[in-house]
Amino acid sequence: MATDFLAQLDPEFAAVVRQVLADCQTKGITMRPNSAARSPWEQAKLWRQSRATEQIQAARHQMENEGAPWLANVLAEVGPQHGDHVTNALPGKSAHQYRLAVDCFWLLNGKAEWEDTTGYRIYATVAQGLGLSAGMFWTSFVDPPHLQHGSMDNLPSRSWAMLEAEMYRIWGNIPSGQWGRP
Repeated sequence: MATDFLAQLDPEFAAVVRQVLADCQTKGITMRPNSAARSPWEQAKLWRQSRATEQIQAARHQMENEGAPWLANVLAEVGPQHGDHVTNALPGKSAHQYRLAVDCFWLLNGKAEWEDTTGYRIYATVAQGLGLSAGMFWTSFVDPPHLQHGSMDNLPSRSWAMLEAEMYRIWGNIPSGQWGRP
């Protein structure tokens, strides 16, 4: 199960994640990957699920005006979504799309534990010790399951045109029906 998710990741990043998981296990904390690589369409669905129409339109216009019409279209074509707020990252601005992020849950007594942060703090501390960025320690949106490669911390400051070029290179030829593409 864990291997399937980790196989989606950049190989060097996956090796560090495997070390994090092994180090956590030696501390009695079992972490299970449940999300790794994520297409722009999957990211758009997650971002849209907690946003008002006005916020979605504003994001689309900003993308279009700043050189990212393809990403603006991705945001539009996934359609309405409903659910809890789970991300602040628009498509192109999440390390998941670059195969440099993973989300893991804490397995406690055979069940996924989401409320108690004890295991997540150990996981995040181990990850930071190995040079990763841990969502547990973010200030704008705390995301305990999330780890990412430190080079991805500057994604929010990259231009939309730059992000669009990279996203299209990685994901632009994905056929409909694959990786969450409508």
